[in-house]
Amino acid sequence: MAKTIFLHFGLHKTGTTSIQSYINTHKSIFKGRGFRIIQDIKIIDKGEIETENRANCFQLAHVLIRPKLNTIMRLKGIGVRLDNNRANIIAKSVNNMFHKFPEGNIVLSSESFSFLRTAVERDLLSDLTDGFQLRPIGFFRNKSTWMQSWRAQVERSGILKDSVSNEVLEDGTFDFSDKSWLLDHDKIREFFGKNGHYFSYDDTIAQDGTVIPQFLRILGLDPIVFPSSHDVWLNRTLSKKDNSTR
Repeated sequence: MAKTIFLHFGLHKTGTTSIQSYINTHKSIFKGRGFRIIQDIKIIDKGEIETENRANCFQLAHVLIRPKLNTIMRLKGIGVRLDNNRANIIAKSVNNMFHKFPEGNIVLSSESFSFLRTAVERDLLSDLTDGFQLRPIGFFRNKSTWMQSWRAQVERSGILKDSVSNEVLEDGTFDFSDKSWLLDHDKIREFFGKNGHYFSYDDTIAQDGTVIPQFLRILGLDPIVFPSSHDVWLNRTLSKKDNSTR
């Protein structure tokens, strides 16, 4: 029977940092229930990798993300840009690492995975998850309030305060209009496919107060027997519209 990879792809500003902090803090409890929490990777040379001590696997996500796309991490100089050949080598190397883990379930999280759209990126994701059943997990937020929070996060990062070329802006990652490609939720669902678990962030917060219980349920785990998650609120951004935190 194939092992399972639960790939949490975000979106940004939907409790992703809280989920990552929670699963990293309690990774020993997850391990006892047959789940391996994946730590991010550091590329040493060619296909050589080592792991980092963080559950936000943004570097691994950037192995897959098309090299021309500008992201906050790349503009800060900490997100890799790899050609397809090297990305393929790294993806297969990570896949080999996954297969060596004894746990039957792997949990992989980064909101940066939500940038994936193209056929080439889909092939790289297939290389990364080869031999596993892939079950993507994502939360979608009201588009207007999401864009306000995303814009606030970008502005808080400071990357647009410096001189930014039109080429950087033209790929649309920092297009804050209602026409932004980041708001096309159907394309995200299309990319991750029918085996994905897609939820309304707003409805989930109204029901549970946090996204973590719903995340645990998708893993087949009972939130009641896990440590409380209601005090886990990280990387919150002030919404200009309603003065609340996200």
